[in-house]
Parts: sequence; C-alpha cells; structure tokens
Amino acid sequence: IQQDLVHRAKGDTILLFAAKELYDLDIIEEEAFEAWWADVRSTATEEMKTVRAQTQQFVDWLANASEEDDDDESEDESEDDDDAEDEDSDE
Repeated sequence: IQQDLVHRAKGDTILLFAAKELYDLDIIEEEAFEAWWADVRSTATEEMKTVRAQTQQFVDWLANASEEDDDDESEDESEDDDDAEDEDSDE
C-alpha cells in the first residue's frame, strides 16, 4: 500500500486513514504495524519516508495504547495478588 501511495496525491493522508481503518476493523494487528514501521524498507527512499510521515501519529497512539494496556494488566495482577493475600489472612 505504502509503495503505491508514493505516486498518489494525498498519499500520506490516505495511508494514515487506511492504517487506522485496517486496525479498527481488526484486519491488521498492532504487532504488524510495529513490524512495518520498524522495517527498513518502509523508509528506503525519501518518497517512502514522506508518504508515511502522517502515519507517525497513529503509530505513536498505538504505542501509547499498548503501554496503557500493559499498565492496566500490571495493576489487575497486583490487585489479584492483594485479594489472595487478604483471603489467606482471613483464615
């Protein structure tokens, strides 16, 4: 998709909206976006860098959402541990 959008007017905007839509529809998972973003081929030319520039905000949002999910899971596990300790002390 990125390679094709290099040659289109507003290709950078199209890529951003396509990425978001593909993610929202659960067609492409977060890990796939991370792999694409890290792949050197996605920045092989100046045109490729330019067309993906707007998508940086989406990738940043994914990274932040992932960090928040990790934090939430850690808090949930901590609460579960606390609950188990409380039950043990009640006995």
